[in-house]
Amino acid sequence: MWGLPDAHSQLVAESTYLNFNNYKIWSYAKNQDKDGSFEVSNSGTAITLRGNTWKRLVGKPFELNSQTILEFEYKTKGDAEIVGLGFDTNNRFWRAHLLKLSGSQNIGKVIPTTETSGEFTKISLHLGDYFSPKKYKTMYFVLDNDANNEAVEVTFKNVVFSE
Repeated sequence: MWGLPDAHSQLVAESTYLNFNNYKIWSYAKNQDKDGSFEVSNSGTAITLRGNTWKRLVGKPFELNSQTILEFEYKTKGDAEIVGLGFDTNNRFWRAHLLKLSGSQNIGKVIPTTETSGEFTKISLHLGDYFSPKKYKTMYFVLDNDANNEAVEVTFKNVVFSE
């Protein structure tokens, strides 16, 4: 499912957005997280990845159930191999837990989007369609671009969990 469903199309108060400043941000898939950087916005509501960067949020676990909805906006610059996000229980990358938004590599669960390069795209996902209900230790964000030298970037912002 993609696009914002009618029941969730109302504006969300900024205080309900996931605050990246409330988490430690560590490398994810250490053999992948190289030659890149990341930056969290002052408000904590956005994270930008540059180059070849895989990051995970460490702190409070993410409890998902069959009714959990994840909404966020993202914007890319350049043509990366993988742009995506996922959830993990053991800090080991597993292809089936990656939700791929764009990129040239054939990996993960492809999320259909109407992305326009350079503009923010809104996404709404029923996570129960992709993940088993349970607690996940981390949420991770991927910008994979280790096979070419093109400058790439992705920003994820206004991340909200609801039911």
